[in-house]
Parts: sequence; structure tokens; C-alpha cells
Amino acid sequence: MNKTVCFTAVLFFIVIPAFCFAQKVEDIRENTGKKNVTWTLLQLVPSPVFYQDSDDNNARIQFGFKWHITPVNISFNPNKYVSPVQFFRIDPVRRFTGSAELFVQPELATAEFKYSNLI
Repeated sequence: MNKTVCFTAVLFFIVIPAFCFAQKVEDIRENTGKKNVTWTLLQLVPSPVFYQDSDDNNARIQFGFKWHITPVNISFNPNKYVSPVQFFRIDPVRRFTGSAELFVQPELATAEFKYSNLI
């Protein structure tokens, strides 16, 4: 009975985890090409947005699209191994640890503004 318990303990606590966590070096490395292409394609998808077109007498809601492009992010508290400046692809953690960013936000409305007195 004692040998059976020892064998079972070795099997469940040493052998099985060793096989579960063993990975090839190729699996651990990131595929940066695939990662960058996927990120770029997802950035081309716009966010839906609604605009209010109104004056004193009339009002309407119209549909549009919006993109958010961040070309430069400057971090105030980066790791010593990481550059304080990142371009386009920004790590989300940098935004919450203190940083400043320059961004462009192009928008497209699907119809013209009739009531807003825009020239």
C-alpha cells in the first residue's frame, strides 16, 4: 500500500505536471509578424457613432464612423529596459502608469448636417 501511494504521488505531482508544462522553444517565442498584421487589420475597423444634427426647430440623429489613431506615446515611468517612447502600437499598461499621448481621431458622418448651421 505504501509503494502505491508513493507511486501515485510521484505520478500526479511530478510526472504529469512536467509533461503539461513542457513546451517547445518555438511555442514560447512570439510571432511578431502575425501579431503586427492582425493589429493593423483590427485598427482599420471603425467604431460606430451617432451624431446629433439639430437647430431650434428641427433635430435628427445620424450614423457615422470614428477611428482613434495614436502615433506617439511618451511614458513617465517606464521600465529601465523599455524605451519611454512608443509609436502607433501602444502597450495598454503604459497608458495607466502615467503617460502622455498625441492622437488623431478622424470621423465620418454618413449624411450631411442640415440643421447644425455648419458651413
